[in-house]
Amino acid sequence: MATVGKDVLVAPPSQITCDQILSEYPFHWFVWNKDASSIEEELALARNDKEKTDTRGRTAIHLAVSLGYVDCVKALLHGGCDANAINKDGWNVLQEAISTGNPEITSLVLQHRDFQRGNQRLAGIPELLEDLKAAPDFYVEMKWEFTSWVPFMSRMCPSDTYKIYKSGAAVRVDTTLLGFDQNDWQRGNRTYVFKGEENGGVFLEIDHDRGRVWKETLSIRDDVRDVSSTKVSEDVLNQRMSAPIVTTYLDTDNIAFTRHKTMWGWGGDKTETIDNLECKVYTGSGVEVVTKTRVEHLAEDDKKNVETFPVPQGIAGSGLHTLLGIEDETTNPLEDEDKQDLVDPTSTNPYRMTVEEYFNPSLSKQGRDIGRLKEMSTKRQKFRATISMADPHPLSLQQQVLPIIKLLAISNAHFAKLRDFIALHLPAGFPVKIEIPLFHVLNAKITFGNIDSRDKTVTGVHCLYVPPDAASNEGGKEEEGETASRPVIQSCTIDSQCFEAPSGYRLLRAGEHPVPVRDEEDELLQLAIQQSLLEYSNVSPGDKAAVKSLVDNEDEDKMLQRAIRESMKECGIAEGPSNTPPSENNQENDDNNAEDQLKLVMALSQQQLAEDERRRRQEEEELQRVLELSMTEK
Repeated sequence: MATVGKDVLVAPPSQITCDQILSEYPFHWFVWNKDASSIEEELALARNDKEKTDTRGRTAIHLAVSLGYVDCVKALLHGGCDANAINKDGWNVLQEAISTGNPEITSLVLQHRDFQRGNQRLAGIPELLEDLKAAPDFYVEMKWEFTSWVPFMSRMCPSDTYKIYKSGAAVRVDTTLLGFDQNDWQRGNRTYVFKGEENGGVFLEIDHDRGRVWKETLSIRDDVRDVSSTKVSEDVLNQRMSAPIVTTYLDTDNIAFTRHKTMWGWGGDKTETIDNLECKVYTGSGVEVVTKTRVEHLAEDDKKNVETFPVPQGIAGSGLHTLLGIEDETTNPLEDEDKQDLVDPTSTNPYRMTVEEYFNPSLSKQGRDIGRLKEMSTKRQKFRATISMADPHPLSLQQQVLPIIKLLAISNAHFAKLRDFIALHLPAGFPVKIEIPLFHVLNAKITFGNIDSRDKTVTGVHCLYVPPDAASNEGGKEEEGETASRPVIQSCTIDSQCFEAPSGYRLLRAGEHPVPVRDEEDELLQLAIQQSLLEYSNVSPGDKAAVKSLVDNEDEDKMLQRAIRESMKECGIAEGPSNTPPSENNQENDDNNAEDQLKLVMALSQQQLAEDERRRRQEEEELQRVLELSMTEK
């Protein structure tokens, strides 16, 4: 028995033998040995978990993709292995497939991923129907406002109000922000309707601007649909293979919610009134936005266009970089000191690891792994999420609102982030207003309002109020004085025609459905900068295409630099005269004036901080005078 002050011997972790690997990870073992036929036999027996992760956090399909073994990938995908799985580093199977640079593997994974997503949507219908039927009917408006710390960019970010109707097993969502096309926000008047039925459901997409309806019947017992229905086009595949791999996620492992204080923490707990509801304001600290970008699959010319690795001059090591809480990290094994240990840098097993080394990470040097060598940049920025909770509230978050958000999250990355945030242990009540980061310069503020059309009349929505006396009579005799304090009971009914396409609209045939909006998560950021350059720079309409090409190929940090400069122009901050011709001046200004301009931004920030400090001192002095007066009055 160990005693205080004496060394305690700790036994080294036991190592996994080949026999144990075969026993505990049979699918991984067969993948490592390129034994596709044994994979098929093991899948047919269905005696082992095909989604089990190994000691490095990979499923068998992840391992097969990372090693680039096409036959094993085919066997696992045809056997139903999850093509949407995510490994311990946050990369899904498709992203790892793209990183290999192998178009055949990428096409296979993309095809099966889309097929599985369709099946998962169908498989989720029964549970969704039960949740919808059990929840009371309601109407609510969910306003999304996109904001940014870049001053003028925040003004250019869009907003939209989702109008959500729910009646029985039917859901309707109205929206106007569809995405973007070329240099403009793509606006439209669209309605999405889901009507649940006993054996499935019907999905309607209604385009009110063009008077068109696209209808899809979702059948739980649909045996006709097969994987060939999601064949990948050549254009889609080329687009995937020639673009950087980007993932953005919220790291909420260390999140903690505390009451927001007034007067810079000197006052009491902050409250605010939203939609006639008194809300307690909380701050979520420990929220970190992580954005990872990989380019190892790109050709050298494409890598130069992306320019992922360099941190722009004037930002690197500056006070602004620290002030914004941005941490940058780059990974390029070809430039590391251990590069001499590489046996084959272009291989999917560059260090020639043995199966024992792979399944026993302690046997290999830190950082060594299988898969193509990662050329990656990582951005981390810490945020404070803000949430306003109302308790009580007319709606139930878990019973009424969350099922709708889950439905919308299937095809909307922003709703998926909202779903994941709501899944955290939030304070008691209903989140009337939530502000969460979406990207490292882009936040979303979501506000729930006009519940059951109480504030503004909505066609087809009826809010029924029951007088307190009537409610008392139904419930029996009550104690004296209880009726006066009882809140007014209300219910909501929605007309059935709200869930039907208007008469006269044309029903689209199969194949006529419009092209879906691209799902890259940083599009709002890119277009906000792009539009701002077009509006606030001296760019003629005829040059829009050239500017778009510039933005598409320009490094993100450089775009932010340019955005800050343009915002200072808008505020009237001069950049100084220039004697060089315009054709020679642009690039020199980008490099030479960046640091000076960032210093101006820092100066403006210092002025704001000084003003905030002055106000704080003034409030403290007023508080002190109040305390002195209270002492003299006693």
